[in-house]
Amino acid sequence: MTYTLDELKTMKAEWLAIGASVFDDLIKIIETLGMEVNYHGYEPGRRVTIEEVQAECRTRVSQWLPKESRFSCTIRLNVHHKGLHVCHMWRSDDPAFPPTAEDQWFVPGPWLEMLLLLMPNANLLLANAQRDKDEAERKRLEDQLLIGRL
Repeated sequence: MTYTLDELKTMKAEWLAIGASVFDDLIKIIETLGMEVNYHGYEPGRRVTIEEVQAECRTRVSQWLPKESRFSCTIRLNVHHKGLHVCHMWRSDDPAFPPTAEDQWFVPGPWLEMLLLLMPNANLLLANAQRDKDEAERKRLEDQLLIGRL
């Protein structure tokens, strides 16, 4: 099937909208369940591999934003499925690195459902980590306040 230029532009915009709607979930899954990856010359990242899907995110902290008293942040998301680069998206609040639709793409397919099926595992891991953090804080305060010692 042959598409017109306008049809392809519309398709890309619609698919990027789908990507934008799941971007945070995909980042959460990868950052929570992924293994650390570090390539020389690139910012460190995390990667999830499931069957023929490899999803990777990288976070770059760069420019100081004095009005906000913080550094800017760029999060990149790349997904390969069966050797095809099906997702290349990023979010950035770095004025020197603004995201543009021309440089991003998102091709929905079975890979997306495969990754989103990992969300309950990511949520459980995050909930357990929060519970452990809260318990450690509770014990620290008990010790600090000498609870049960006086």
